[in-house]
This record gives sequence, C-alpha cells and structure tokens, in this order.
Amino acid sequence: MLDISKEAIQQLKEFKGRRAPESWVRIGIVSGSSSGPSLGVLVDDKLDTDTVYNFDDLEVIIDTALIQYCQKITVEYVQQDSAACGSGGFQIISEQSI
Repeated sequence: MLDISKEAIQQLKEFKGRRAPESWVRIGIVSGSSSGPSLGVLVDDKLDTDTVYNFDDLEVIIDTALIQYCQKITVEYVQQDSAACGSGGFQIISEQSI
C-alpha cells in the first residue's frame, strides 16, 4: 500500500513539472550514505514490473516487488522553519527497513 499526504501530492506534482512533465514520479530505492540505501523520489520511465497508484491526477509508480516487501510506504512533505533554500523535503517511511 502506498499513502501520500495532500501536501506531498502537490509538491510531487511541482517536482515532476520542473523535471520531466512527460515522465512518471517513482518512489524507489536510491543509493544511500554510509547507512545504506533508502527510499526516495525520482522521475523515471514506467516498467512492466511497476504498480501504478493515482493520487488526485498524479500517477506514481513503484516496483511491485518493492511495495510487496515494504508492505506500506507513507510519503509526506515536511516544511522546515527556515527561510533557507531547500527548506522542505519528502519524508518516506516504510514498515520494513530497506
């Protein structure tokens, strides 16, 4: 199951529009730091192995095996109390550790 907050949906729409309007928003594994891989947001092409979720006219893809492994993924957009550039970001939480 994939759950995305309303604020995150709006931010994902803007994210996609700035990068590649004709591509898909993907929730997937991104190379991690010293703590290992983590989940992130990418703009990507849809594959046959993907599951498609629709949130308020935003289609989000995720690899079917990944969503089955994680069981539930929640995406939120978190605002920081700072006027600095990049003062917000996506927080992606999985029931299972990656």
